[in-house]
Amino acid sequence: MYHLDLAFCPLDERRAIVCPGAFDAESAQTLLDLVPEPLVVTEDEAVTTLCANSVVVGRTVVMPGCPSHVRTQLERWGFEVVVVDVAEFHLGGGSVRCLTNPLDITLGRDLEPVTGGRVVLPPVGGWLSGRVRFGPKPQVGGSGG
Repeated sequence: MYHLDLAFCPLDERRAIVCPGAFDAESAQTLLDLVPEPLVVTEDEAVTTLCANSVVVGRTVVMPGCPSHVRTQLERWGFEVVVVDVAEFHLGGGSVRCLTNPLDITLGRDLEPVTGGRVVLPPVGGWLSGRVRFGPKPQVGGSGG
């Protein structure tokens, strides 16, 4: 798979649509460990329905396609599923998520500069709080340099 939004769609603080087959084994397991209630889809479902390329607005999930087991589980969890025809946008390589311009994010959350290419996000609530780290692992002990 060539885009993360074909393999992962956060739904709320506990749930996400996840396609483990899009990742190497270690990454897939890490992702499944981080999401308390994953809604797992196969690679075939992810690529043919683009169901993870969705937008969540409150309890509504706007999707380009939706396998029946995904719809069933989403509705059990209290989500409303809205499937929209974006076939013309698929011709250009995009889908529902690609057509958005999120305005509900906070930019420049007073993050302190971090040297060495390491980004550490401060806890802000939800299941990813304090767990997201990019770049080399910090050295423990010693002079560190």
